Amino acid sequence: MTVRAESDSSPYPADQLVEDLANLLDDRLDDDSLAYLHSRDLSDDLDANARRIGRNLVDAADRADLHAEKWSHNGRSTTWLVEDRDDQEADR
Repeated sequence: MTVRAESDSSPYPADQLVEDLANLLDDRLDDDSLAYLHSRDLSDDLDANARRIGRNLVDAADRADLHAEKWSHNGRSTTWLVEDRDDQEADR
């Protein structure tokens, strides 16, 4: 387990964070066409706090050819709807 401060200061380079987050999103979707993911849960797998995850999630989803939108926020946690871009366009 990695212990990290809850500040925005992280040695994780922004481009690397987006790339690693894109790979993580792709892994989390696996064979599913959509998933509801929490920033806090994603931050457990990366060396960045949940706020940095949230700020970079849409860019990471785009890089992975996925669609992401903020689904809910309850003051403590943000839930994201992440779905395969092809499935999203087919629903229209």
